[in-house]
Amino acid sequence: MRLDHLLLEKDNGGAAIITLNRPERRNALSLTLMNELRATLERLAADAAVRVVVLAATGKVFCSGHDLNELTGQPRADYEALFAECTALMQTIQSIPQPVIAEVRGLATAAGCQLVATCDLALGDESAAFATPGVRIGLFCSTPMVAVTRAIGRLETTNGGGPNPRDIRNVANDKGASSFDQRFNSTTSFVFDVPVGKGRRFGKGMPGALDAAIGGWQWSSILNLYSGQPLNLRYPDNAGLLSDGHPDFLGNVALRPNIIDGNAGVRAAGSDYLNYFNRANLVVPPVAAPFGNLGRNVAYGFPLYQTDLVLAKSFRLPMINEGARLQFRGEFYNLFNRTNFTAPTVGLANANFGRSSWTFDPRYVQLGLKLVF
Repeated sequence: MRLDHLLLEKDNGGAAIITLNRPERRNALSLTLMNELRATLERLAADAAVRVVVLAATGKVFCSGHDLNELTGQPRADYEALFAECTALMQTIQSIPQPVIAEVRGLATAAGCQLVATCDLALGDESAAFATPGVRIGLFCSTPMVAVTRAIGRLETTNGGGPNPRDIRNVANDKGASSFDQRFNSTTSFVFDVPVGKGRRFGKGMPGALDAAIGGWQWSSILNLYSGQPLNLRYPDNAGLLSDGHPDFLGNVALRPNIIDGNAGVRAAGSDYLNYFNRANLVVPPVAAPFGNLGRNVAYGFPLYQTDLVLAKSFRLPMINEGARLQFRGEFYNLFNRTNFTAPTVGLANANFGRSSWTFDPRYVQLGLKLVF
């Protein structure tokens, strides 16, 4: 098949790279380009040697959406054919057996943003940007926003976050830190053979009974240090105006309150697990203006610090056979019994707002024996 607006490359690792190649038109989704792209995807779907499909683009713009030359001054049948082909293309991306990865450099806007959101995974460099500008001027069909909101929902659902933008007409209003923005995440582990006992640096000649007691031990430990996760303060849509919690495609939107004094912040002075937020500085917006001025994920929860320790030793049992041994393990989780609190309640209407009602596990000890023969 001849490709006028695409480039196709396959490597030995099973990757097929499809490159949009209309840089002079900012890789706009013309009817011809969409036909080529859908047909190419269908052929790759039947190719057992292809394990992943990468969608890239030439030029400074990834994709500018539909080709506006095909959306002005045309008969209705042409518009219907164009949008039907667009729908078929998006369905093909989702239905082929291989994962489709969008490699985004530059701007992806309107139907180009839909194209990225429909892929299984999107990777962008520092130049990547996304926009749905038609929303503001009433020249925007609904289908791109469905894909965009679903893509956002796959990422943002923890600690008060909702699966969808709170205002579908102003997605930029939800710009903020990712719900998974855990800025410090350190796990350190070590294994240490205590240098005491037969065959080790110290006590090589100690009696067997003493060696059995203090020789041949092994220590291992895991030290976990995590900063707090973002918290998205919210309030319920009691008026039922914005589909909060209703089973429609908007799903569970997260409505945020107003903050009275931005300088005072949302954290309470001397905040602890009983009073984490400055409730007096937060207020539920009026029904006529439900979208509060508080940003998304502006607060962070409690950090977690935990040390786990394992002590282990093997005792030889020559009376059974030469290789027989009895293994002892003592496992100490949260060795220092540090109290690590879960995230505080973020719903303003909840009686426990700002209070952490749960903790992670306290210290507990497991002892075990294992006979090897």
